[in-house]
Amino acid sequence: MPRTPDPVEDDLGSLPPPPVLHVEQALLGALLLEPHRAANLTGITAEAFSTAGHAALFTAIRTLPVPEPAQHARNTKWLNQVLTAAGEQTRGLTTAYLHHMIQLCPQPHHAPAYARIIEAEHARRLLRAAAQRLVHTALDTSLPHRVATTLAEAGTLTTVVDAIANRFPPHPGSLPRT
Repeated sequence: MPRTPDPVEDDLGSLPPPPVLHVEQALLGALLLEPHRAANLTGITAEAFSTAGHAALFTAIRTLPVPEPAQHARNTKWLNQVLTAAGEQTRGLTTAYLHHMIQLCPQPHHAPAYARIIEAEHARRLLRAAAQRLVHTALDTSLPHRVATTLAEAGTLTTVVDAIANRFPPHPGSLPRT
């Protein structure tokens, strides 16, 4: 008897990567291509990246001294140092992947915008995780002090929301209609 396809089971392996992965690759490509742009990035940390490899590359880029632009254009010494430093933190990074990220960067001067997108997605992940913990705690009937634990999780969610509100202030508003 033929197997009946399960749409949920069959689609799990074919899920596309999250769009932020491409933005992370573009940012890292920009920083690998033009390392001096890392100085203009404020507020973004390695924990904002969705993969350990990207976080390790970002940390390596931020910690290694920035090469002279003319020297960087002539040789790959700094790129090799980045790959070595990141490789100590995670496995699977290759020179081909670094080259791939550089090619995926459409505009290196847009690095601050890429970083802001990554920060926003990281804030969404933090908010989603805190909200899910609150829901799971509120629904867990096996907890000995269910109300107190739920209130503590609500406080954690409030802290996350406050941190996000401070990091992303509201825009001044739309222009008035004419």
